Amino acid sequence: METLTCGTPGLELAYQKFVEVNSDERMRELAWAREKAARDEHGRLLFAKEEGRAEGRAEGRAEERAVNRAFLAQSLRRMLPLFYPESVTAETLERVWNIEETERLQEIMNAMSEQKPFERIAEIL
Repeated sequence: METLTCGTPGLELAYQKFVEVNSDERMRELAWAREKAARDEHGRLLFAKEEGRAEGRAEGRAEERAVNRAFLAQSLRRMLPLFYPESVTAETLERVWNIEETERLQEIMNAMSEQKPFERIAEIL
């Protein structure tokens, strides 16, 4: 190493500091503690970053479910009067709009597309 530093003033000074730090037990401990703190901070940042990504994905899924629910409810409010003109009332349409579970809305949509009687739709509502 000494041969590599010959003739390079900056490198020679850095090497001297390295030798000085390495020969002092307290300085080695301080350097080790500093490196450990840097690794720990890096780990905390990575964890926080991944946690933020997971929260973002969860929010995205929740938004997607809300959009799907609204789309299904709106579609059903338009289609039910066409499929069951004698049976659908304003109250029926309001009940459809107030359904929060996408699965129930999908079940109504499936029953309607399978041309089930309105009584089946009323059971689901």
